[in-house]
Amino acid sequence: MKKSWQDLEDARTKLRGLSRAELARRAGISESAFTKGLSSGRFPQKETRQKVELILEAVRMTQEAGL
Repeated sequence: MKKSWQDLEDARTKLRGLSRAELARRAGISESAFTKGLSSGRFPQKETRQKVELILEAVRMTQEAGL
């Protein structure tokens, strides 16, 4: 299933301590690009979405492990 910018933002907000700016930096995009994606209702490019999803998963696993 294709995920929208809002889906990615919802996943981010469920995690403790990961700002939108930090997520964008780790994914190699600007925070403004992320924010514009949210306000436009568009879907991120596949490569960008995959990077963001990998980062979110890594942060989630790290938090679950208590690291």
